[in-house]
Amino acid sequence: MKALAGRKVLLTGGLGSLGRAQAVTLARAGARVMVLDR
Repeated sequence: MKALAGRKVLLTGGLGSLGRAQAVTLARAGARVMVLDR
């Protein structure tokens, strides 16, 4: 998934277990991740 290298991702609802897993996966793929929740 190196196609995400250098991309910026805004992840909403990221404080739950699924959101955390998505954030970690995206970051490992090279994306810059910003996580938001209430």
